[in-house]
Amino acid sequence: MIDALLVNILMGLRKSSIDNLHIVGCSEFDFGFCCGSLMVDKYYKVPSKEQAEQYIQQIIKNCIENQIDFIISADEKEQLLFIENKAFFEKRTVLLDRQTIETFIDKLKANLAVFQLGLSVPKIFQKEDINLYDKPKIIVREKVSC
Repeated sequence: MIDALLVNILMGLRKSSIDNLHIVGCSEFDFGFCCGSLMVDKYYKVPSKEQAEQYIQQIIKNCIENQIDFIISADEKEQLLFIENKAFFEKRTVLLDRQTIETFIDKLKANLAVFQLGLSVPKIFQKEDINLYDKPKIIVREKVSC
């Protein structure tokens, strides 16, 4: 699903002066069910990333058919699939290394890595240590982001 970051990127691209810009988007959701589908010139529904082989084959097919020069991905699972198919994707997108992606999928690992760089991070609680009645302003999130 396209998130706010990608929507802002799409809006910026639309306002740019890039000649012959043609934006192709895709998602596992039907057209109109993700906000980005309404902001692209062409939209494809693709298999879920959990169906990795079918997903990658459809993305490759769309890239070839539409002569895609660059892919913008803000999805960690997609990045991992692109790394596994590096030969095709390394010239079409920015690929992070697997360790970086796996670190930032896990919120605890990400916070610890950022903390080790000397940056401030929110206090980390273990789920079993949280007393919701004791702390009225607390946000509880799942450990893994995707």
